[in-house]
Amino acid sequence: ADCMSRMQQPFVTSVFTASSHSPFAIPERYKGKFKESEDPTEPCIEYTDNALRLFFEKCSKQPWYNNTLFVITADHPSHHTQPYYQTTMGNYLVPVVFYAPGHPELCGYDTQRIVQQIDIMPTILAFLGYDKPYIGFGQNLLTPNEGIALHWVPESNGYEYLEGNYALEFDGEHTTHAYRFRTDSLLKQNILNTLPQDTLQGMEKKMKSVIQQYMKRMNGDELSLRD
Repeated sequence: ADCMSRMQQPFVTSVFTASSHSPFAIPERYKGKFKESEDPTEPCIEYTDNALRLFFEKCSKQPWYNNTLFVITADHPSHHTQPYYQTTMGNYLVPVVFYAPGHPELCGYDTQRIVQQIDIMPTILAFLGYDKPYIGFGQNLLTPNEGIALHWVPESNGYEYLEGNYALEFDGEHTTHAYRFRTDSLLKQNILNTLPQDTLQGMEKKMKSVIQQYMKRMNGDELSLRD
């Protein structure tokens, strides 16, 4: 926060922390201040929560505070203790939080809409009123779009695609599994053979188009607009 206050406005800055990452160490002066647990991540998470509390306590006194959009997320989950977070989907679930103290209309806690990390950039640009064209695979979360999510799953050497109420597993050629992930959180029931064909084909078409577009642009160095 002190460094941010020395920056010329407007500014963009980022902080990457590894406090809840192996080897799960916290500063010596905080040892014993948080509850001990068999799960080594719990004291680290409490430490991180406290650090965020102190950070925002200081930020709230700065002149730039009400003009700032804070985005909090994680690059990947940490230690898993619940079965839900040990599935191919749960293993990649992370929070995405947008906090703009000067915009009280941006409030609420949405647990239903599908969101992925690449939605962060379009959302920030929309929040800033950016009106020039750009290439982005995510969506602006400030609009009521129904989200999608696509990620690579090393464990199965394939993709997982989420849209609506369904999750598909795709090996690069064929869809191998389908789940009603909202009611089958542990992904136990493969409903591929009973999923309506129009739903399956629509999801596959969108999923394949994203993969094709991304691979083409990545291989051809076309991820940014050129004059």
